[in-house]
Amino acid sequence: MLSVLALQLATGFRVTGIVMLVVPLMALGWVTLQQREGGPSLPRRVREFVCADLPSFRGEITLLMMAGYIGTVGAPLLAPLIQSSPFHPEDLPTPLVLAGLVWLVPLCGQIGMNPILTVSLIAPSVPSAEMLGVPPVAIVTAITAGWALGGISSPFTATTLLVGNFGGVSARHVGLRWNGSYMAVMLVLLPLWVLLLAWLAG
Repeated sequence: MLSVLALQLATGFRVTGIVMLVVPLMALGWVTLQQREGGPSLPRRVREFVCADLPSFRGEITLLMMAGYIGTVGAPLLAPLIQSSPFHPEDLPTPLVLAGLVWLVPLCGQIGMNPILTVSLIAPSVPSAEMLGVPPVAIVTAITAGWALGGISSPFTATTLLVGNFGGVSARHVGLRWNGSYMAVMLVLLPLWVLLLAWLAG
């Protein structure tokens, strides 16, 4: 974090680009330190990473890439369908819209929608803060809360897939067994927090 912050302040480049530069360099340095301590050689580590590690994460990598792509392409197509349907989110009570944003992302995560995909699809259809009569921070907090819960509970997120891979269990086991109780509590507390924030900030 310090190296990214220092480079960002020194160069003015975007954090995304700096992270893409710093992380591989840090990883290379870490592998070099391990080699000095008697670990596998650098060529062997590179070969294992390219030939074994990357192929084992092909599902997670494909999931991340496709979720962003489908969300970006699908959102402009979904918005006109919602506008032409009898369902209009702006007609719902504001507390229900805010709480629904928290609940919708993890719910969609259980039927195969990654949080990136869900948020990319629903965000353009969310009524504006002015229409809801709340500060924008309340909407952002609701979406972020739902994203966080979706990330820990959905069997189709890279987080649960990676943890399940490391732990030798399925992603569904991670999301619903390991994180299920925590998610159930947060599904109650986070909407209340979002509503309280909307009231305090409004």
